[in-house]
Amino acid sequence: MKDLEDWAAVQKVYKQTKSKRATAQLLGISRNTVKRLLAMDKPPS
Repeated sequence: MKDLEDWAAVQKVYKQTKSKRATAQLLGISRNTVKRLLAMDKPPS
């Protein structure tokens, strides 16, 4: 399960890159994980 730090990192990098693929590559995670974390309205608790 991804935690708050992962969620925050994805949000920050995606704002800069505007690309799910680039975000995934920079963070070393899958595009599906990026997609799932971006779909969350609130940070995971």
